[in-house]
Amino acid sequence: MSRRSVLHETVLVFTVGEGRFAIAASAVQEVCGVEGMAAVAPAQRSRSVRHILQRRDGTRLVIDAPVYFGMRASAGQRLLLLRSAGLALLVGGVDRMQEITALYSLPRAFHGQERRWFRGLSLLHDGVVPVLDARALVAEVHGVYAASELCTAAAVVAEAGEVASA
Repeated sequence: MSRRSVLHETVLVFTVGEGRFAIAASAVQEVCGVEGMAAVAPAQRSRSVRHILQRRDGTRLVIDAPVYFGMRASAGQRLLLLRSAGLALLVGGVDRMQEITALYSLPRAFHGQERRWFRGLSLLHDGVVPVLDARALVAEVHGVYAASELCTAAAVVAEAGEVASA
């Protein structure tokens, strides 16, 4: 029998390919389009970070959600800008915001990385969704990139953009 945690939390329900997921709304600063995304130089890429987002408020690493979750590639149309950590998550779309009142522990079918990615499952009025743990995204990216490398990746992309536009 799975354990259930009672809570009152607003989540953002989003899509990645055919799948639906949720993330705590408090972990997301903003939802925006993909304008301003630029490819990271191949030498600076990681498994799931292939782009950065350049904005007035700074540069963010973009985690490609289908790649991160090991799903079939799909076109990302929205970015979830995470509140802290200088990260954005590239997703297919945003479905809605919804209040959840319970979080169920992951069943044994979830194993390996999946157990780190998700806080648990939540029952929505139209189905069950895994609730993403934003800390797992931060840990994965910061395990690959040191702070100095983030600046270098951004600089390489900025230089490439200046050369291309010259």
